[in-house]
Amino acid sequence: MSTLALSDRRRAVRGVTGMFGRDALVAVRDVWGLATQSLLQPVLTLIVFGMVLDRLGFVAPAYRQVLLPGTVAMTVFATAIATVAMPLVLEFAYTREIDDRLTSPVPTGWLAVEKVLFGAAKAAVSGLLMIPIGMLLLGRSAFPMHAAAAVVGVLLLTGLAGAAVGLSLGTLVGPARLPTVFSAILTPIFFTGCSQYPWASLTPIPVFKWAVLANPLSYASESVRGLVLPGSPHLAVPLDIVALVVVTLGFGALGVRGFNRRARQR
Repeated sequence: MSTLALSDRRRAVRGVTGMFGRDALVAVRDVWGLATQSLLQPVLTLIVFGMVLDRLGFVAPAYRQVLLPGTVAMTVFATAIATVAMPLVLEFAYTREIDDRLTSPVPTGWLAVEKVLFGAAKAAVSGLLMIPIGMLLLGRSAFPMHAAAAVVGVLLLTGLAGAAVGLSLGTLVGPARLPTVFSAILTPIFFTGCSQYPWASLTPIPVFKWAVLANPLSYASESVRGLVLPGSPHLAVPLDIVALVVVTLGFGALGVRGFNRRARQR
């Protein structure tokens, strides 16, 4: 029995690995779609907030060091949500592509985990691409690289958190309501996620300062900012990491449950 169970697990791992590789190949072939979907908005954010407003004298030059780390975190979190949620809704409702995967010898819950892992990996790549783009636009000093390995780890964790949120949305929201839900949820997330401003600067607005802590993006933005600008005021990075882990596990469990429920309805 244990040998059979071990064999089943190995087969499931091979199946998940194959699906991950297939998704990665599709993403590489659609590299321009990836760039448009993931990088257009953050690049415009850097141009407007980091270059235009700077040239006009509305922000201090040091603001670039605040803006770029938060924008990188926002890129990862947003890309992860969109990568998982939007295709999942379409697969269950219209394209039926998910049916092929459900007939594979892979436990249903593992299929959901593969979606999260691929979403996190794609999102982390998008965030890493934003670093040199941002440095090209705003200057090398906008993103010091003395903690590169730690930044990569935080971006992967941010991707997992965003992908877990996307899995929950993709299994709980129907296709007709998805645009409304995205507008009602994602827009507030982006503007209250400390990506354009550090959390410590919100002290004059105490209600808003504590309200943004309900936003997972706040912890992602503050963790990246804390790693590249350790001398600036920021939320403690260990606290940020714990919060992102909690978000990943909580929304991940909710999303897997919703995925299993939708799969049983096929």
